[in-house]
Amino acid sequence: MSLMAKVANAVIRRTVGRRVRRDDDVLALRPMLEAMAHRPPRVSGGVHHERTTIGGVPVERLAPRAGAGSEVVLYLHGGGFVAGAPASHRALSSRLAEGLGATVLAVDYRLAPEHPFPAAPDDVLAVYRAVLEGGAAPAGVAVVGDSAGGHLALGLGIRLVALGEPVPAAIVGLSPVCDAFDATRPEAPGEAILTPGLLRSMGPRYAPELMPDDPRLALVRADLRGLPPVLLHASDAELLHHDAVVMRDA
Repeated sequence: MSLMAKVANAVIRRTVGRRVRRDDDVLALRPMLEAMAHRPPRVSGGVHHERTTIGGVPVERLAPRAGAGSEVVLYLHGGGFVAGAPASHRALSSRLAEGLGATVLAVDYRLAPEHPFPAAPDDVLAVYRAVLEGGAAPAGVAVVGDSAGGHLALGLGIRLVALGEPVPAAIVGLSPVCDAFDATRPEAPGEAILTPGLLRSMGPRYAPELMPDDPRLALVRADLRGLPPVLLHASDAELLHHDAVVMRDA
């Protein structure tokens, strides 16, 4: 881990991490991310953002004020399937819009446990289909997700292949959850936020009706043939580094 990453992890542990205990339920993330959503980071003056609805699902649309190309990025926020919103992750989505010169659609998918599986993936699929129906070419669409959003991004690609529908140009998972029920992740002393307790409770909160080895949750057990190019990012200091490595090798 680089010196800059070590410093960033230390700061996060002293601020955010101290609010989450080792054996906390994943719902412990809610107060933290709700606070971030109520006080979202300021968006660069070069990016315009607005709330809208696509495919019957609320989204936050972000685009460069100088004009966006035809490319579209579907961004799926993290939060353990139970927390988070486009506003809480606006720092990242706005950077994607500005850096890529593309329109970013941050999907405000329904959260568990009030709306368990398959509510979230159904929302993501509805937005993706509506984007294509609106004229976007699959070759000009990328799907990006972090943590639980990474699971939804990969799950969307797997589902599209199974349905015989067009897949996006690329899928990017940032520290993605690749197995919502995996209780065997090795310890990660450098982890800044997540704890074993949070991850153990994630699957039962998200999909209480499904078995742990269901490939819709344990993506490493799914048929991965036919997926578009996939890029996985994870630090070796994170608990979810294990997920990214296992998914890479699947």
